[in-house]
Amino acid sequence: MGVFVVRPSILVLETYDDNIYRDPDKDSDFITAVRPEVRVSSDWSLHGIEGGIQGELGRYAEFDSENYNDYSFYLSGRYDLAHETSLNLKGEYQKRHQERDTLEDPGGDEPMEYSVKNVFIGFTRELSLLRVNASALHSHYIHDDSTVSGTVIDNSIRDRTQQELDLRVAYGLTDNYEIYTAAGYDRRRYDQNGVAFRDSDTTNIRGGLAVNFTGKLRGDVYAGYVWQDFEQNFDDVDLFNYGGAVLWNPSQLTSVEAKVGRALVETVQAGASTIVRTTADASIAHAIRENVLGEIFAGYVHNGYEGAGASDDDNRIYKAGLSVVYKPTRNVSAGLRYDYMNRNFDDSARDYDNNKVMLSLRYEY
Repeated sequence: MGVFVVRPSILVLETYDDNIYRDPDKDSDFITAVRPEVRVSSDWSLHGIEGGIQGELGRYAEFDSENYNDYSFYLSGRYDLAHETSLNLKGEYQKRHQERDTLEDPGGDEPMEYSVKNVFIGFTRELSLLRVNASALHSHYIHDDSTVSGTVIDNSIRDRTQQELDLRVAYGLTDNYEIYTAAGYDRRRYDQNGVAFRDSDTTNIRGGLAVNFTGKLRGDVYAGYVWQDFEQNFDDVDLFNYGGAVLWNPSQLTSVEAKVGRALVETVQAGASTIVRTTADASIAHAIRENVLGEIFAGYVHNGYEGAGASDDDNRIYKAGLSVVYKPTRNVSAGLRYDYMNRNFDDSARDYDNNKVMLSLRYEY
């Protein structure tokens, strides 16, 4: 449309889930989800602007109290200050529901709904062998109350404002190797009046190495240190931090990817300061035919609760699955996917597993 490109799409997803509440006593159901989306972007040689809106309507065949209506919209822009130098801005609003496999699920009769407002600003500058990336993100979280058999659960204790700053400076040693150092700051302030509930300040420093061998092998590994200081009530947390990702393309038809990482995750569990989440994922994708892509994947997650009053909520997740995507035309794709998850708690009575089979059909203009 003139100097703008409009990209509408719609996805219909049918899922059989044998444990919708992620509980040792399983309840199964069929879920139909519809995801319409429209993105509009400029087609300019200099600068750029993009906006979009997405929705997801989920309907359960039997347990209709689990139905949800999610949506989000955003507007972003890029201003090119000079050659290889740009300023990026983005504003976003999301209305979501909390999944039942989230440990912070309050256990209401219906999924808890929450909203997030994000404002992002980023700066990128490349000077031959030197590259600088700086960013700032402001987020505000609002959580709706839940009910259990008519009793109201006040979820406003989760409402918070969060600011994140990050600076990354990279230097290219050669065409294939790049080293970098980075520092980040995360400030979280809860909305409860007069109470420094879980207010905290988190700082992290890290250094890493990125490699790229003619597109066949790309990787990025880093290590550092992170510490989270609480204003009151909770124990401070500090730990060694690390992460990395490797993508290997042994041929034009096959790719192998592996990732590991560690992060501090916010929690409202009584007595716990934070969650230390360690993840590991691996996948192999192969083009069976020109328009048929197959993938197998596996992963591991460890959630460790930190703090003197931390409960026995520590848990480990083992997951695996496979998928096949078929594209009969450029605009249409159909997919079949199977996911398996097993979750083990320190209290084995809470252990559960979950199987999901998903069939999807997508049209993108």
